[in-house]
Amino acid sequence: MTDASWALENEPALLDYGFRAPHVTGLIARAVVGHIYGRQARLAYYSGCSNGGREALQLAQHYPTDYDGIIAGAPSMRWSELFAHLHWFANRLYGDRAVLDRNALTILHRFVLDRCDELDGVRDGILEDPRECQVDVGQIICRGRSTRNCLTAEQAQAAREIYDGPHDREGRRVTYSSAMPGSELVWDDFDGIESYPQSVFRYQSLMPAPAEALVVDEARLNEYIRRSGGSDAILSADNPDLRRFRDNGGRLLSYMGWNDPIGGVRETIDYYATVERVIGGREATQGFYRLFMVPGMNHCTGGDGAYQIDWLNALDAWVDGQQAPLSITGYRPAANGEPAFFRNVSPLLIGSEHSTQEASQPSRDALGDR
Repeated sequence: MTDASWALENEPALLDYGFRAPHVTGLIARAVVGHIYGRQARLAYYSGCSNGGREALQLAQHYPTDYDGIIAGAPSMRWSELFAHLHWFANRLYGDRAVLDRNALTILHRFVLDRCDELDGVRDGILEDPRECQVDVGQIICRGRSTRNCLTAEQAQAAREIYDGPHDREGRRVTYSSAMPGSELVWDDFDGIESYPQSVFRYQSLMPAPAEALVVDEARLNEYIRRSGGSDAILSADNPDLRRFRDNGGRLLSYMGWNDPIGGVRETIDYYATVERVIGGREATQGFYRLFMVPGMNHCTGGDGAYQIDWLNALDAWVDGQQAPLSITGYRPAANGEPAFFRNVSPLLIGSEHSTQEASQPSRDALGDR
């Protein structure tokens, strides 16, 4: 899964991976259904998460008449920026700069909850909106020799850098971090992923591809993104003009966990906000596209929140029953699989209901720079 060498000098495969294969597969699926049942399917839905969520957005953007409804979970939409962040993130947990062990992450997570858990009025170990949480990790730097309940200066700096995301040597932002306050216990769940960014930049993203010659250098992440324009045009799914999809009657239901440290939390919110600006405000956008941010959910699934959610039935009720999802109920399964608790998740609201005035400058609040 983390080997991108197949893409080296293989543009047809890159096009398939980028957006063509899901489209062609859908055409084949329709033919199979028609052959077996003697009639075409009345409705067609597409659902995917992570890279599958990116594919889902690609279908809405490139093939707006293919599907009646689309579910885009944790969409990895901005390709080269995603992998610049992933390299930065993994290097502080598994690479040359790894200093954050499980004990340090537990201390950090407890510190965050102590300060922010009750911002939503309930102390339940879950942050409703992590953008409201301001964390100063300098407050838990060790003052003595013991490191049992505090962080070393190196660990605190690594945590700051993970929250902040990639910057160059002059302190300029490269891209945004997906690691929000409250997600700390998930940071070390991706062992083995540290080789992925190097493989992507070697074989898939940069044009021309440097192949084996490249060893990813954090100081050059901005350069890698600039050199990825050709592949980003194929792989990235960030075109906010969904008017053709809307006009064809399509419905787009998207979701992401607030505790997803790698999937692009801020980019997903910013994309939705930008769509509002293009479409003409909240009311016009919510008529066909809704984004649900799930408190306590990790990448696509899992976590402390109510992450077990029936997205497909919610989409079907919207498309076939004309019942727009005002909220969706999820649950967190206990060890025996039974629901431990339930929680309603409402769609994220960004701009004004009737105009583009509030949505015209989405980046600041949408990206969480509060």
